[in-house]
Amino acid sequence: MAVKFGVQLPQSDVEWSELLHIWQALDEDSPFESAWTMDHFVTGRTQGEAGGSCLEGWTALAALAQATRRIRVGCLVTGVTYRHPAVLAKMATTVDIISNGRLEFGIGAAWHEYEHRAYGIPFPTMKERQDRLEEALQLMKALWASPPARFQGKYYRLEDAPYNPPNVQKPHPPIMIGGSGPKRTLRTAARYADAVNLWGPPEMVRQSVEALKGHCQDVGRDFSQMRVTVFLPIPASMDAARAITGRFVEAGFDDFIVTQFTRPDLDTLLRFADEVIPAFR
Repeated sequence: MAVKFGVQLPQSDVEWSELLHIWQALDEDSPFESAWTMDHFVTGRTQGEAGGSCLEGWTALAALAQATRRIRVGCLVTGVTYRHPAVLAKMATTVDIISNGRLEFGIGAAWHEYEHRAYGIPFPTMKERQDRLEEALQLMKALWASPPARFQGKYYRLEDAPYNPPNVQKPHPPIMIGGSGPKRTLRTAARYADAVNLWGPPEMVRQSVEALKGHCQDVGRDFSQMRVTVFLPIPASMDAARAITGRFVEAGFDDFIVTQFTRPDLDTLLRFADEVIPAFR
């Protein structure tokens, strides 16, 4: 089994020069195949945790795409509520071009209620956020497929919208949905995504995969064409990191995106690369 590893590098509590150095170091010489920013504007979940430094994810990603050459890049994952999907489509295409076709497009229904309240961004019900996610993907795929595009939804619309330049990757960068909701999120993934990012212990992830398989069957989708990635926080101990990764591999999973909370640390990532990843190659 060829096990793959990517890494999410949160742009919180870190200076730009350090973040740039970490990305370039991992791009130049590491077994990580992808690197991801996060789509948040604050460092924590609550007002008391939110006062630290936090760079914006997509503008940072554009600069990091320019500064790297090998590693695939993405934002894990974009909150659908933060930007109009037509603007987001343009942002994604721009990064796809800057990176010469290395963008992985991650998106989800958004969850950070405090962040929305703090900045005056509407935070609809879960149902509406899921509805918006589905509409946003329809709209973006219409723009990417055959402009000028028309779309009329409940929340978004296009009126013969032009779209140029096109993506480097055809017909668009791979779409990854982050989330494991069995009724809506995974159904939307089966309809519109190329990949999912799931989290939780192995048994919970396995249940999510079974739900996704059912949705793929319902919509006539070949599940084998869907990429399943597992979100894996790196524990302090590398022995523990090997153990938890091994449990997932034994359960049949072979594609991981590891992360650190709350700030990236290059030494820890290099230890993971040297002490954990070779055990699964």
